[in-house]
Amino acid sequence: MTPPLARPTTSLSGGVGVAAHSPATAAAGMALLDAGGTAADAAVGMTLAACAVEPFVVSLLSGLHGIHVLGGVVVLAFFAGPGFKMWDTQPERFTNRIEIVGL
Repeated sequence: MTPPLARPTTSLSGGVGVAAHSPATAAAGMALLDAGGTAADAAVGMTLAACAVEPFVVSLLSGLHGIHVLGGVVVLAFFAGPGFKMWDTQPERFTNRIEIVGL
């Protein structure tokens, strides 16, 4: 396993290249490019590969963004269910506060 602060891995082939933390991630990107994929294909493929080979560094819900969105879903679910009456009877409480949902 590669340590988190290791030097990035680069791969070059046919004038194009990728850089990644892990050799397996770089190999996935190069395989997609060699198969005729675009840079966007390689970026998405490398992200998914990195989730598998480097879960300590990358995940689809990494950082606080995923938690923020999940929190927004919880808030929306509350207002669709038990909080619906409060939304109807006291709409002034929610003026300029819609941003709390995070979506």
